[in-house]
Amino acid sequence: MLHILGHASRLPALPLVLLPWAVPGVIAGVIWRWMFNNNYGAINTILHALGIIDQYVYWLSKPTLALLAACIAQTWSLLPLSIILIMAALQNIPEEQYEAARLDGANSLQLYRYVTFPHIRTSVVIVALYNSLMGLTAYDIVYTLTAGGPGTATSVISYFTWTISFTHLNIGQGAALATIIALVSIVFIVGILRALPKGALSDVD
Repeated sequence: MLHILGHASRLPALPLVLLPWAVPGVIAGVIWRWMFNNNYGAINTILHALGIIDQYVYWLSKPTLALLAACIAQTWSLLPLSIILIMAALQNIPEEQYEAARLDGANSLQLYRYVTFPHIRTSVVIVALYNSLMGLTAYDIVYTLTAGGPGTATSVISYFTWTISFTHLNIGQGAALATIIALVSIVFIVGILRALPKGALSDVD
């Protein structure tokens, strides 16, 4: 697997990778809600046909499974940018470095550790930063997929802020929560950027 990552630049980009970009978040939430439906959802149908489950799973009715379903849907929606950034970094790795490392007797793990990862490290950090910030502000998929339920199992901070502001009409508390989200995001961004080596961002071109 690690060896494949080191040579991913040879693989053609798949159009399906960009599909989540063409689907608005609200529509994506509805689609995943159908897929995770307790009675006729595609997820249950496929798992049952493969013999992985004996009876249909109530994905959106159990707190832990509902949270897992929301994470899967959110991850799917963020895949395009993540894959594009990583693939762009992989394509910039000189093949000569792999050949030199192989001549020195490097195995797959060493190829990844000493050749692949140093070149994609900055892109990986940017992807992690972007996905973390999108997770903090996730709303549309959660709203249409679970509406924060069951109970408050999937009531993420952004959805909770919206509920406080527009359902309970507590605008002051909602504004305070939104400000906290912004401050946490800024601190998180600054912390990640300071952790990067000097000049690392200049490598992402």
